[in-house]
Amino acid sequence: MSRVSSAGYWSEFLGDQAFYFCFARKMCMQDGTRAAAHMYIPGSLSKDLDKVDVSELEMVNVRPFLETHLNLKINQYTSRVSVVTPDKAEIMGLGLLTQQPHYEISAMAFTGSKKPAYYQRIFVSVDDCDLEF
Repeated sequence: MSRVSSAGYWSEFLGDQAFYFCFARKMCMQDGTRAAAHMYIPGSLSKDLDKVDVSELEMVNVRPFLETHLNLKINQYTSRVSVVTPDKAEIMGLGLLTQQPHYEISAMAFTGSKKPAYYQRIFVSVDDCDLEF
């Protein structure tokens, strides 16, 4: 977890903030599927989020954690899936193995007052899995 003060694709959804919290995650599922994700949370929702012991976030769904830790009720979200080939900077930043097609899953969540709560991008290699809904 880190604080990010620069704007990026996430700030279009979350709005201008003095800073954002960024959770970076890399996972290898039991079946060998590799995934990497960045989740951005507006700093205005909790200035103390970076005091959380990040080991509490290992192998957990972050949304319920945020609901409990920030008293943040997520009641609306959307997800969009695209196929993209990440650029070299994304490959390095996310720790992906190669520059090849990946599913890009963008998830945007809102609070009960329709306020943006987080923006998450997940990358999974197309070669690793088929999407199933």
